[in-house]
Amino acid sequence: MTEQRTPPPAFPHKQVSAGALFLNESSKILLVNPTYKPPWEIPGGMVEADEAPMAACQREVLEEIGLAVAPVTLLSVGYLRAHSNRGDSVRFIFWGGVLDAATIAQIQLQATELSEYRFVTLAEAAALVRPSLHAQLGQCLTNLAINANGAIPHTYWEEV
Repeated sequence: MTEQRTPPPAFPHKQVSAGALFLNESSKILLVNPTYKPPWEIPGGMVEADEAPMAACQREVLEEIGLAVAPVTLLSVGYLRAHSNRGDSVRFIFWGGVLDAATIAQIQLQATELSEYRFVTLAEAAALVRPSLHAQLGQCLTNLAINANGAIPHTYWEEV
């Protein structure tokens, strides 16, 4: 007698993105303005199939702003609930570092995707980015401050 097996149900798929938090020497956050969608974002993008989030972050930062960075510190993982035309997603934010004036001068925007960049305070970012990214950036800045005192720097954040 042969046993018939029922295939498992399809597992849900989540979009996964990875980005880097960069600060300038005045502790302002680097934001980029995408040409294809509002609002502003941090440098980064979607994780491709069979790609680790950190590798995606490095690839996207190089593509978008022309900087080769090696982010090694995970600052935050955020879960974002499904909205209108997009499903739920997970966003990884890595520490890109503090950019000095010479490095900032080397930024080259990917013209097909980005129109401009600017450095802003967290308060200024509130008017430019999605509320979920603003909240996660706040957590990242808190984690950086805690890390300066030797504590574990990463958190899990969930959109409510």
